[in-house]
Amino acid sequence: MLWILNLFLIYTFSAVAHADTTLADDCKAEGQNSTHLNGSVCVNGKPVLTPEEMHNKIFPLYENMKNNKDSFEYYQRKSLVNCLADKNWVNNPSLPTEPVATGKLDIICKFHKFSWQSFAYLTALGVSKKPHFLEMMPKERVFKRKPDAWDFDGDINLIFSNIQQAATSVVLNDWNHNPVFYQQSMNKKFYNDIVLNQLNNSQCINEIDSKRRQFDITAGAIEIKTSWKVLDPSDDASSFFTIHRNIMLNGKLVKNTQLALLGMHIVRKTPKHPEWIWATFEHKDNAPDCDNIKSDDETNWTLYNPNSSQKTNTYVAGQPTQVCRKTPHGAGFLAKAGLTVVRDIKDLNAGMADIYQAKDAIWKNYFLVGSAWTQSINPFSTNGKLPPTWRNEIGGSSLLSNTSIETYVQNPKWFDIEHPNTDRGCFGCHIYNPDKQNALHLSHMFNAAKDYGSCIVRTLHNKKSEAPFGE
Repeated sequence: MLWILNLFLIYTFSAVAHADTTLADDCKAEGQNSTHLNGSVCVNGKPVLTPEEMHNKIFPLYENMKNNKDSFEYYQRKSLVNCLADKNWVNNPSLPTEPVATGKLDIICKFHKFSWQSFAYLTALGVSKKPHFLEMMPKERVFKRKPDAWDFDGDINLIFSNIQQAATSVVLNDWNHNPVFYQQSMNKKFYNDIVLNQLNNSQCINEIDSKRRQFDITAGAIEIKTSWKVLDPSDDASSFFTIHRNIMLNGKLVKNTQLALLGMHIVRKTPKHPEWIWATFEHKDNAPDCDNIKSDDETNWTLYNPNSSQKTNTYVAGQPTQVCRKTPHGAGFLAKAGLTVVRDIKDLNAGMADIYQAKDAIWKNYFLVGSAWTQSINPFSTNGKLPPTWRNEIGGSSLLSNTSIETYVQNPKWFDIEHPNTDRGCFGCHIYNPDKQNALHLSHMFNAAKDYGSCIVRTLHNKKSEAPFGE
């Protein structure tokens, strides 16, 4: 069943891709503007699909995936594949090295399990008695002329000032009229790659991009991005994981401010997934689903005000943003039709909430939104592939976003049908041109690199570590 399902998906997408390529070649050969007998239109030398053509491409795929669903659920009932939480992830936290299947048909849930196990480890206490993710090295301490030496202090001595969201560079204001703050950090393996190869220097990155130096980020690298809300007296602090930091608020330094964790991206590079595995978590009370907003909802949402008539997910300068989630668990139309993505993630989240509830741990209030990855053309393998594009991006949560981190660039659930040939979700932004750039640009961490003069690297560091997945 596994290879049939995989083969079907890959064959279908490959056939669509081949057809698109053929049509594109025809457009180039026939001129800038022309109309084919089948109704396809060429505009500026590129094919534009008619509504009829779009329907003919999508409908057979939907029907086949719908038929596969019954067989897939049969195997689930027979316990040949399941999506269950494991209390050992919390009781004995450790970083998984790769997603591991628990059954022959476990081609998707193993990635979501990988994400949850990673979250459980990174939120467990480290050597400094802080959660591991707070021991990681912040971008600000690395991307400067002389990076700081590695320690486990994390961002504790920094002034939080980054309030611009990625992609849009605008601010997310909560309903207390305070901006949400953002922090990026890396584990020691990623830190070593950057510091030993002087990747804080844009000239060194240019040498790698131009292929004068061969380099790749080491498997085991981890990048974390977190979003933080300023706690107000009206907020229930006991519901959040909190820290105290100095912040720049409205141009003024405010010391020892209590901040509440709203969201966390976990991005991990593994030996079999050079495109990185992308996962995101949120607090359960961040925002409602856009398609499931109830007039009698009594939830005290952090980023949504039921009494406001303001348009959702729209930036208004100086005003709070009315936020809702466009695509629950990042699962668009096709995934919802056939791959049980939403149900798998919900099952995992419920299991993990129960485990944390039994320990009365604050993490019971956080949930996995979803995970994204690529898959190679080999139907017997779930190894990743570079570069990530719409052609190989068939991971579970292909429309993944975090309401507190990508508020304004969420893809709606129908996006994968209306724009089938468009990169979306995480890979809509985390992409690179393989002809001009190295795969390290999948991480936006390197946008902070500056020109510090000629690149002088004694030995390019890309050796295996004795503990490649440790801190």
